[in-house]
Amino acid sequence: MRKINFWIAFLLIFLIGSPLNLVENHLTGNAINDSAKDPNQYDTIPNYLQANYIEHAAIEITNDAELASAANGGGTGDINDPYIIENYNITIATGNAIYIHDTTKHFKIKDCFIEGGDQGILLDSATNGTIQNTTISSCKAPAIRVSTNSDNVQIRNNTIFNCSINTGAAAILVELVENSTVQNNTLYLNNGLDACVKFRDCVNNTFIENMVRDNLCNGLEFGNANQGRIHNNTFYNNSGTGINLEASNYYNITHNAIFNNEIHGINMGADYCNITHNTIYNNSQKGIRIIGIFNFLNISYNNLIENFYHNDDVEPPYGQQIEIKDASTYIFEYNFWHDHLAPDENEDDIVDIPRHIDSLNQDSFAKVKPYNYGLIHILTRPLLINNDWFFYGLPIKNSHTIEWNNSYDSWGSDVTYRVWYSDNNGSDWYILSDYISETSYVWDTTQHEDGIEYLIKIVSNSTSGLETSFCPQLDFCIHNNLMNPVFINCSGGELLWGSFIVDWENVTDPVIEHLGLEITYILSFIDYQDDPPIEHTIEIGEASISQALWHTEWITNSSEIKLNITVECSDGLVSSALSGYITVINEVSMPEILTNFEGRYSYDDTINLNWRDSVDVQERPITYDLYYSPNYGYNWILITSGLTESQYTWSLQQVNPTYNNLIVKVSTMIDNAEITMYESSGIYVVSEEDKGDNIFIRIILILAVTATLAFTFLKLYKKRVLDKIRPFPSKSFVEDKKEMNNCKIEKIDPTSKKLTEQPSETNKKHKKQN
Repeated sequence: MRKINFWIAFLLIFLIGSPLNLVENHLTGNAINDSAKDPNQYDTIPNYLQANYIEHAAIEITNDAELASAANGGGTGDINDPYIIENYNITIATGNAIYIHDTTKHFKIKDCFIEGGDQGILLDSATNGTIQNTTISSCKAPAIRVSTNSDNVQIRNNTIFNCSINTGAAAILVELVENSTVQNNTLYLNNGLDACVKFRDCVNNTFIENMVRDNLCNGLEFGNANQGRIHNNTFYNNSGTGINLEASNYYNITHNAIFNNEIHGINMGADYCNITHNTIYNNSQKGIRIIGIFNFLNISYNNLIENFYHNDDVEPPYGQQIEIKDASTYIFEYNFWHDHLAPDENEDDIVDIPRHIDSLNQDSFAKVKPYNYGLIHILTRPLLINNDWFFYGLPIKNSHTIEWNNSYDSWGSDVTYRVWYSDNNGSDWYILSDYISETSYVWDTTQHEDGIEYLIKIVSNSTSGLETSFCPQLDFCIHNNLMNPVFINCSGGELLWGSFIVDWENVTDPVIEHLGLEITYILSFIDYQDDPPIEHTIEIGEASISQALWHTEWITNSSEIKLNITVECSDGLVSSALSGYITVINEVSMPEILTNFEGRYSYDDTINLNWRDSVDVQERPITYDLYYSPNYGYNWILITSGLTESQYTWSLQQVNPTYNNLIVKVSTMIDNAEITMYESSGIYVVSEEDKGDNIFIRIILILAVTATLAFTFLKLYKKRVLDKIRPFPSKSFVEDKKEMNNCKIEKIDPTSKKLTEQPSETNKKHKKQN
């Protein structure tokens, strides 16, 4: 019979799975399977197991004698030979499946299957009991309840699932007792108001080697339950806190794996406790929350990894590993903090800078690498560091260095990294770097378009097959380009005076609008008539307004002024635009003569004079007076006055015929006073009666010069022939001309037929040289 029971127990453990296997299966790739909370997927297990038990009705035992009668597995009730109740399948709709009270003998309930009803097993004033290798499911009250004075009870190797209760604990409740032990049980998919397992108002409690997972409540809770040990348990995927201690002092909490719980890893409201050698990983709020403790508390040698990590949009971005609600001083030593890994200049595996916790506490010996406590196999996430841009949606530009913490495989396997980005908020991902061992990557963002929906993701892979990643939830912006401003007016060619409103288009883009970045404008003008050109700032009332009132009254007249508008964005980008040339007139402008007189001869009776209008910013009436001067401006002779147009036809018959080199002046007159004037270059005037003679003389002079040159050329050519083509020494044109002028031409003697000439001094020199 005992051999059959052994194989049934073995089969039960095989089907349910060991705690370590369950953890490893659920952690492959660090992906926790939330669908495991569906109770329907376990329906086949109890149906299969029911066929291996003896069906039995509910059992109630009220004294030691009834206990002896109910012991279908024998026993004497002694410590070494307890009464045994075994191999029963008790499936009920209401009531308690096994209810034992008011007994003192040793007994053991083992290898049973209980389904339904209220409480699966209830012990009340029943000491020295053991509940072992039993499967309990679908209860509406605690599956196992150990109550008043039921001291020295042990609950070992049981599986409890799918139990639900509106108040209290769903799976195991231990209350008002001493010396209880809960060991190596698997508890999952239970739903209790308080917790899956709860100890209250009891002393000397031991909770070791249990698997508490996927429950819709806290994992383990102690209330006014002093002194005990919580060791080598695994708590994960619970909708509440992994371990919750309230007014329960003197506990050693060691070597537990507490991860992926939806509130805290540990909620600590107990004095005189040690929390050491635990792995507290990936819990949604705090790794450890400390509240109402004013005495001794030691938190050392723990792995504190990625708690609160998925609330990345909350300050601080990686959450709080430890929260201390009431100010007091505790012991923090030699913990591994996933967000505090450097520097370690002396390579002693201790971070050189203490890990700050609060104003009273720090860990001065923070570890660089995590401890391998063996309960779970995890790969820590590659958390970004020094990268606030990726957490708060800030814009990045140019080449940007992405840095992250080392990922550590708890088995010590090697790790490599891949860097990915998305430009559409995670809909599509593109790889930047594939399988590198470094923990940084320089990203040239200029290769990408500016945008507001960028995400970055770091993926870690270990050689043992685990993969994990980190991606901030808030998208960020790439902003490398700032639009150049465009002038609405004053783009070039304008004529301005007095005060003038300069307008330009407002500079914006999707990144500026998305982040609410500030844009400021700086307006200036450059006068290129200055040597060197000087830039002057124009005051803008509000730096963010895209217009300014430009007071030009103090500027000297200039036609070489350009406006410059500079745009500065609060993220550091700058752009600018320069206008074309603008003419600014604040003094009355000169009446520049437009008619070109340079080197001009006039043979007509009239000449058309044109000049540029003078401009008066005060808009006073302007007239023009015309003058000419025959002696380079020493004396001026009035041509006409009081003109209102900027042109005049001048009759040269007014000019004295003896004056043939004149200059003209236009005077701008306001209130009969000359305000400004402009003088022309010279004009050569020829009188009417000298027209023909002048032309004839010029023709004769041209013909004479031509004949002289031709004759000289022939003479020189002939002389070269007679001298047997002897070349002249190289001379300049001026010297050659001088020689020709000094030559004396003689008549040719017809008898001798020799060329005779009186040599000049220059020719004598030539002969001496030859």
